[in-house]
Amino acid sequence: MVGGPWVSVQEDYFGELADVIFVGEAEETWPQFLDEWKQGRHQRRYEQSEKTDMTKVPTPRFDLLKMQHYLFGSRPILTGLPISV
Repeated sequence: MVGGPWVSVQEDYFGELADVIFVGEAEETWPQFLDEWKQGRHQRRYEQSEKTDMTKVPTPRFDLLKMQHYLFGSRPILTGLPISV
């Protein structure tokens, strides 16, 4: 199973390397995959048709990070890329 920016822009590279591919954002397709996987009928490819409404996405729990273990305080966040290729 693969997803993320690289898959979203060069999906054909992953050909037979993964059983399941997630293209673009996965806030809606990930729960769909989990439901289908539990039933033993998941698809090979998932692509979310609409952009994610970020007002419905939970705020990350930054309080759980142990910042003393990091040299810098930046927190890169990636929820997928709404890319049209």
